[in-house]
Amino acid sequence: MRIQCGVGRNLQGRKQAKQIVYTAIVYIYRPGRRYGPQSAELPAFRSESEEADWYATPAGRRYTQREFERALREGTLQRSTGAKLKRTDPKLLAQLMEQAKQRATKAVSLRIPVADLERARAIAEKKGVGYQSVMKEAIREGLKRVG
Repeated sequence: MRIQCGVGRNLQGRKQAKQIVYTAIVYIYRPGRRYGPQSAELPAFRSESEEADWYATPAGRRYTQREFERALREGTLQRSTGAKLKRTDPKLLAQLMEQAKQRATKAVSLRIPVADLERARAIAEKKGVGYQSVMKEAIREGLKRVG
């Protein structure tokens, strides 16, 4: 089903704006703009991490699918040969693994005196951080002193 009707005047010699309805999906033609819903636009990202997170959302996957289909229709789809990467140095790999272990955490259950827990919470409140962060810092400093 296709319905067209003119909307507006004085469009500086360009075509009149038309409203086109295709099976309950509305696309509005505006001079100088693309057809399609506004969500088809790629948002501006502040970082690569934010961009990667967006592509993992349903909207990002739909955008990728639409762009793939458009490139396939237009014949501009290209096959990538893949990135040529050098083999990672084993010493560097070991160093990176150590750094990853230092940042990695594991959930443990400890029984500590209530007085120590209350003291950690009081310190945390003064610093403006969580009491578990204070506890981790105290354990880390204690291990450095002993070791």
